Amino acid sequence: MKLGITLLLLAAVLLIAPLPSHAAPLASMAPQCAANASTPELPSTPASKSLLKAIIGPKCGSCSQSICVGAKVGSICGIAGGGEYEYCGDVGICSADGLTQCSCKTGAPF
Repeated sequence: MKLGITLLLLAAVLLIAPLPSHAAPLASMAPQCAANASTPELPSTPASKSLLKAIIGPKCGSCSQSICVGAKVGSICGIAGGGEYEYCGDVGICSADGLTQCSCKTGAPF
C-alpha cells in the first residue's frame, strides 16, 4: 500500500515539476519558427468565389434603387405605410457591374 502511494506521489511530482532541459531548446527555436512562418494565400478559383457568393448572398449593383446599392438582396430598406417591412428585392441583373438589380419592395423577400 505504501509503495503504491509513493509511486503515485512520484508520478505527480514529475508531471508538475518543469524540467529546464526541455525548455531551453524550445525557446531557442522560437526565432527560427517566426522567420519561417508565412501566411498561406487562399485559392482564388472560380469555385471558391462562387462558394463565397453563396454564403454571403448576392449584392445589389450600382443600377439598383439608391437605398439598395451595395446591400445584400433581401436586406431591409424601409417600412411601408402599413408597418410592413420593405426589402431589397431582385428585379434583374445590373448591366453596369453584373450584380443583382434591386428595388425596395414589400412582400416575402425570397
